[in-house]
Amino acid sequence: MTFGDVLIVVAGILATAATLWAAIVVFSLIFIAKAQAAAERLERRPGATLGVGASIFVFIGLLVAVLANSPGKALAWLPSILLLALAVLGSSGIAVLVSQRIRRADEHLSAFASVGRAAALMVAAGMMPIIGWFAILPVALLYSLGAGWHALVVRPAPVPASHAPEPISAEGT
Repeated sequence: MTFGDVLIVVAGILATAATLWAAIVVFSLIFIAKAQAAAERLERRPGATLGVGASIFVFIGLLVAVLANSPGKALAWLPSILLLALAVLGSSGIAVLVSQRIRRADEHLSAFASVGRAAALMVAAGMMPIIGWFAILPVALLYSLGAGWHALVVRPAPVPASHAPEPISAEGT
């Protein structure tokens, strides 16, 4: 292995980490309602979210394995890409949850700064040797799949009129 080979591997790891960080931040800021729904699901029902994520991972993993061994091997990319998009959506929910806790610690941070820091913490934790690779990353992946599925599939319950917030008026300001 030459020095150039090492540089290629390190650059690939850093590029993947930067891309994942950017995707989590973008999904958190563009799909605000979905990311918030994923965060609420993670906070309310963590065990069920982990179970749903594990089920999705096994089902999609089997589908990818079957498609990868079929004559149309290129079709295996479609469920893989959908699985990754679902995981990034769920990860944006985790980032929203972590960013809320970061903002409680430092109230002067903007929403963008706190989400960026939360996403960086998540990516850095997954890159930590041994513990991050084999404990944090797999569990975070399963949680993010479950939360992403919930955010996509489950519609929020309508708020009763008696519990609806009062409209904000411009009078008196």
